[in-house]
Formats: sequence, C-alpha cells, structure tokens
Amino acid sequence: MAPSSKAPGSSSVSNPDRLVFDRPDPDHPWDRNLEELETSTDVTHQAIAQNWRMDHRVSESWETELVADPRLSTARSGEDWLAGVQDYRRDRLCQPYSHPATAVACATWRPANGKNHLGWRGPVLWQHLVHVGSFFQLLRRMGGTRPAENHRGRRRYEEITGQPFPFSAQGGIVDSSDERRKVAEGLNALGTETVRRLAGALCDSLGPREPPWWATFAEDAKSLLDSQNGTKLRNGLGLGHIRESEWLIVWKYRIQQIAQIPEASWNAPLARPTVVEAGDHPWHFPSPPDDPYGLTMPLTETNARRFREVLHVPLRGSLAAEACTGRLLEVREPAPPYANLPSLRRRHQERMEKSASNDQWIERHGL
Repeated sequence: MAPSSKAPGSSSVSNPDRLVFDRPDPDHPWDRNLEELETSTDVTHQAIAQNWRMDHRVSESWETELVADPRLSTARSGEDWLAGVQDYRRDRLCQPYSHPATAVACATWRPANGKNHLGWRGPVLWQHLVHVGSFFQLLRRMGGTRPAENHRGRRRYEEITGQPFPFSAQGGIVDSSDERRKVAEGLNALGTETVRRLAGALCDSLGPREPPWWATFAEDAKSLLDSQNGTKLRNGLGLGHIRESEWLIVWKYRIQQIAQIPEASWNAPLARPTVVEAGDHPWHFPSPPDDPYGLTMPLTETNARRFREVLHVPLRGSLAAEACTGRLLEVREPAPPYANLPSLRRRHQERMEKSASNDQWIERHGL
C-alpha cells in the first residue's frame, strides 16, 4: 500500500466513519472534541486525537467507564477534553496497586482492561526488560522544587551521596546544562553502587500513586543500551518529551523479578499499553492489530527499529536499586521539533508489518 500524502488530522478525510477506539460511532460524546483537535493547526493535537480514534485495544467495557467519567463526558472543547484526560490519568492510573477488584485500583489492572493483560509463563520469565526515566525530573519529585519542601527526600539524597541536594541559586532544582552535567558526572564518579542506591531511594520517594512503568525488551534495544549514549536511547525509544540536557537513569531486570513485588500477585504481571495510559502524549502511536505488544515510535526517520513495549507495576526499594544499571546518561541533542511529528508518524506506519488486518486498520484511519 502506498503511503498516504494526507496530513493526519483531517476529520472529513481521515475518519469518514467517525471512529473512536477503532469502532464507528457518529454520536459518540467525544466526537466533537476529537474533531476540534483533529482540525487544529497544532500537530500534537492532531496526533493525540488520531491515536484515540484508532486504538483498537481499548475494550468496550473500559470505554463505558471512560465515557462515564464526568471530566471527559462534560468537556465543552478539545482543550477541556485534554484536561479531562490528564485528570483521568492522575486519578485513575496514578493509584495505589491495590486489588484490581477494588474501586481505587489502577485502571490498567482492572477487569475492564483484561484483554490486554499478559501472562508470564515459560521462557518469557527469563527475558529482560528496560525502563528509562528522566533523572532530574525524578529528583525534583524526590526533593521538591524549593528548599523548604520535602526535607526527608533531600536528607536521603545527602545520606547516600554525601553531597548537598542540587538546588540552584534561584531556589529551584538545577536546570542549566552545565549545572546538571556537574551533578550527574559527580554522581557517576561516586560509582555504580551509589547511583543504584539513589535509584532505589528515588523510586521509593514517588509514593504509592505512580502510573505503570513503560518498558521495552532489552534484546530489542541491545545496541542502544550498549552505546551508553543518552541521545540515541531517547530517540530509539521514542521519548520525545525528554529534552536536551536531561540525564537518563536506566533499569534493566528480568520479568521474573516483577513477581517479587507484592502487588504483582494481585495483578497481571504485564499489560499491553493503550492510548489511555499514553494520554496526551503525542509521540505515542498505537500498535497495529497483528502485533501482540505495544511498539515504540522512533524519533528518527531512517535506520530506525521499533521495539516491543509493555506496562508493569513499578519497581521499588532494593529491587529498584538492584535493577538500575548504575550510570546516568546525558541527552546532548534536542528532541525533534513538533513540526516533524506528521512525517515521523507516516514513516512509522510504513515500517509496520504488512498483513490484511494491519492494512485495513491503516486504511480505516486514512494514514
């Protein structure tokens, strides 16, 4: 199938059947909000709306729960609806990992999303996953944004590193590339064990309300991991929200280790990602019908591979410390500008495996 020359987002062309979650519904309560986003001049809004229309992995029962959410059902504009998506993520995904039958359980692990829950039998237990985080973003949550906040997190940082918590002269956490490089290189110089201990403390400081971790299979990303290059890793995993001068912290662990997390016994160990977990993240692209996992969307148009991705309960404490690679990696180059997003999405679609169901799915959404 030849690649489409249409820009994503034109509702009159791209979505003739008024699809939501890959199901036709011309009277869907969100249709007007999604159409407003699709026809916006903002390419990130176009991508987000297109993702919510095309993701076939969201079940009808989960859709019923989403539509009933008052912040989404009463949205009067596309912007209001996006705010509702953010609220839903905070209040329904960032939940303690209690038993999935309870009303406060993280929505990813509730029965309504059961078709995306993956088992962990057989050889898959011995495969490694990789999770990547923004070190200074996590550090901000650990110590607060002002010297008067979160004394406990700051004290823990100072106990582990023997260094003062890195506040800038302006009072917030260090933000310039030079200041961040000095901090990160200083931590790397203290050795892998110190960075690992700090990783465990960072994870513990996030508290019980953290969304599921996104992870890719280590064998898929081996060349990126071996490169020890933060920019390549950011681009290869499609982490377009991570800016230049950020430093990455990396965890690598066997799927079997997730079984050591007490909450994992109440939940499916792994789940396929959906657009609900991605929310308003424009660098996400739903995986096609014939793929059993999620797929990363690389931030480069040439010589790029797509990697399988899954969700799981976050690591904590000693397990998070043990799984950390123990080295911070600098992102030295800017992420692609948002203006590149339509072409990156088209190139990603062209890389998809050809099959009847995949081709029909792509055609339904005018890609």
